[in-house]
Amino acid sequence: WVGGIIVALGGALDLIDGGLARKKGLDSKFGAMFDSVADRLQEALVLLGLLIYYSLGDCIDNSVLPFKQLDGFDSCALAQIMTYTAFVGSIMVSYLRSRAEGLGIECKVGIMTRPERVAVISIGLVIAHWVPFVMIMVLILLTVLGLFTTVQRLIHSSRQL
Repeated sequence: WVGGIIVALGGALDLIDGGLARKKGLDSKFGAMFDSVADRLQEALVLLGLLIYYSLGDCIDNSVLPFKQLDGFDSCALAQIMTYTAFVGSIMVSYLRSRAEGLGIECKVGIMTRPERVAVISIGLVIAHWVPFVMIMVLILLTVLGLFTTVQRLIHSSRQL
């Protein structure tokens, strides 16, 4: 649960730093680029941490899963796959915004942008301390809404071209 608090605090500080830099006249193109790189690294490291955690076999007790009746079900494999697909969704959302902006299109649309991803994963990490299955549900949510946001941004961008 401590990881969730740290991710939430980092996300809150990330929301403040750009505005503060602009207000103080310390903003720059390099600062904006560095901030974007730091954001991607932070997200990648959080998800890498989850992937390592699930790879070490410290997974959810299958008896608490809604689909526990599935013979041979492997909660570790599901957690690993969902962590990877959540990462792909996150990267695609960020990439599409960057690519669209490179083409002169503002592309901040979508249901699962970075602040939402940070909030969802922070809450999931905190709750998962007491209810471990919640983290798999959070990863499924991040995957589905990340891919949905990717489609939203593709449609938005195609209409602007």
